[in-house]
Amino acid sequence: MNLNEWNARLHGLVIFRALLDDDVIAKLVDLTDRMAAAPRSTGAVCGAAASFEVLNQNMTKLIQDIDTIDQQISGLSTSNNRIVDNISQLSAATQEVTATAEQAEQMSSQNLSYANEVKDTITQIVEIANGLKKYL
Repeated sequence: MNLNEWNARLHGLVIFRALLDDDVIAKLVDLTDRMAAAPRSTGAVCGAAASFEVLNQNMTKLIQDIDTIDQQISGLSTSNNRIVDNISQLSAATQEVTATAEQAEQMSSQNLSYANEVKDTITQIVEIANGLKKYL
């Protein structure tokens, strides 16, 4: 809708509102009459309105982009939490493996000690058996 259409509509409203004694519409019609009389200022006002419309579109796009980034950051946060949980589980498993390895080392050491005792006992038996051979 151009300025002349607005002016015509407002004049129609002025006539209607004049019946109701409304000064606001009369002032608005006066403003549009002045704007119609000064095309240079009308161009500036229309240019400013167009600039504000572009600014509004850019702000809307920026808000949408920020929402998208926020969703992506939330997804990264969720993934990070999963990684932290997996690292904690891996750490716990490593501790269990370490404890089991320590137990196995202790058991191996104990088994080596028993094996040495058995070897010493067998060596003593062999020595006693060799000592008894002279009585045969």
